[in-house]
Amino acid sequence: MERAGGGRPLPEVVVVGGRVLYQVLYNEAGALDGAIRFRDPELIKSWEGFIGQLYEEGEDLLPYFERHVAPLPPPRMNAE
Repeated sequence: MERAGGGRPLPEVVVVGGRVLYQVLYNEAGALDGAIRFRDPELIKSWEGFIGQLYEEGEDLLPYFERHVAPLPPPRMNAE
């Protein structure tokens, strides 16, 4: 499994105890469709480092929400 980059979407991954990595899969309807298990220690270490880097570079949700979501108009309800 390659790490995403170059504008490709990130896969949903789960690292368990630094020993197992799962790539979560969904079907066309967006429903959970299983996972692929990886046990390669180098692959797991690489993903743990990448996830840690994303966490370090991220920002708290509340300031982001206040800047980008709160100013939006409320959603419109479609009356049927």
